Amino acid sequence: MIQNNLGDYIPKNLKQINHLKWLGQYGNLNQQIGEWKALWDNKPILAGGRYNDNGHKEGPWNELFCNYSEIDQLIESGIYQEGLRVGKWVTSKLLYICQTQYGKMPIGEGMYDDQGRKVGKWVDLHPQFSKDFLLVFEGDYVENVKNGYWSTKFKYFSENKYTIIGGGTYENGVKHGHWIDLSDYFDNRVQYLEEGNYDKGVKKGYWTIQQKRVPGYFLSNILQFPKMFYDKNGKKQGVWIEISKFTRTFGNSFLYSKGWYLDDVKDGYWEIIFMIDGVNFKRGGGKYQNGKKVGKWKEFEQQNDLFWRVQIGDYKEGNKYGFWESRKIKRYLPNEPYRLENTLKNQYSIRVFGMFNENGLEEGHWCYVNEQKAYEDYSQLGIEFKNGIIDKKYEKDIKEFLDII
Repeated sequence: MIQNNLGDYIPKNLKQINHLKWLGQYGNLNQQIGEWKALWDNKPILAGGRYNDNGHKEGPWNELFCNYSEIDQLIESGIYQEGLRVGKWVTSKLLYICQTQYGKMPIGEGMYDDQGRKVGKWVDLHPQFSKDFLLVFEGDYVENVKNGYWSTKFKYFSENKYTIIGGGTYENGVKHGHWIDLSDYFDNRVQYLEEGNYDKGVKKGYWTIQQKRVPGYFLSNILQFPKMFYDKNGKKQGVWIEISKFTRTFGNSFLYSKGWYLDDVKDGYWEIIFMIDGVNFKRGGGKYQNGKKVGKWKEFEQQNDLFWRVQIGDYKEGNKYGFWESRKIKRYLPNEPYRLENTLKNQYSIRVFGMFNENGLEEGHWCYVNEQKAYEDYSQLGIEFKNGIIDKKYEKDIKEFLDII
């Protein structure tokens, strides 16, 4: 029986869920057998192989890299033996001319032993590897466990080879000693690296975060981080800065927060700051109590490329509570004569407002702008909630909503 589904393959991203299918045959015990081929938008792609009568992959296979998409066509190629990868496997990018595939460009590779374990020298791709994020890790495996020195390499658009930007030592699969690590804020344009020491996988002592300049890319904003401290148990202590967003919506700008950690828990007042052209503009914030938001808060959310929201309301034990309103902030256009700091003051009239209940869920009447219309358009959509679940929708004049709330 021929089936058109995913078989035993688990999609790794939303694009694969929406576009990928597998074509093949099932045996009497509902096991996959024979040749299976992958389809993308119902068109064959270079992925697939053969299952033996036991339902195990056997022989040569081409498999999709976890971040495979129609833009980033990355294939892992090698041999299966009774369902185990063995021998040399290579991760390659498919090359095309005029929509005709003519070859492969190897990027990552390594060896598996006869028990399907990684051994020896490997080049692993970052799970989010793409044409815009060329990041790999190189080092040694011992029976599927990372050991010894591993380097982190990045390929810049203006260069022809990968450059070492960080790395450190693994002991039995655990980071130990001095490391230069990727920060949570690392991407292809804004490369923040953390430097400090691990003690058997636990960060300890002072760590620094520095920005690495990207060749061929100018960034006017350099966000200076304080030295940040982990105690002997690996808990964050003292003053910290955390980046919430890097955006071009308002030119090259950062949205970040600054506050205090006590035993790895946020405590006291945390301020939210926009950094534009090297100048800080305090735009919001609020208080934490034992790691939970409490009292009045002013927060930011990027709605889409047209505008951001500033949200104002109260928290109770970490949940939004009572009346909240959301205002729009006009996007920054580089050719406009005014400065961005003036743009941040140019907040539009109320866009969304309503009540949250004790559970932190929407309750009662809420007013929304129709998202399908231009952001200058104030067409109002009414929604009534019961404990966070939409009960009904209706149109109301903005004044009617103000009377209800």
